[in-house]
Amino acid sequence: MLDTFGPVFAGAGFELRPLEWWDAPGTFHHRAWDPEDGPVDHSSQLEPPQRRVALG
Repeated sequence: MLDTFGPVFAGAGFELRPLEWWDAPGTFHHRAWDPEDGPVDHSSQLEPPQRRVALG
């Protein structure tokens, strides 16, 4: 979806900085980020341990 919606939002003037995403082949990617900048619901960093899924 990043490949699909990224250009749409960038074209509307938004600056994109993806933090966590799955690419088309199914590989999970993430960048370090600070929750103080604004939390991201359902992120691998903030998800409770009992709800985490093995990412890889």
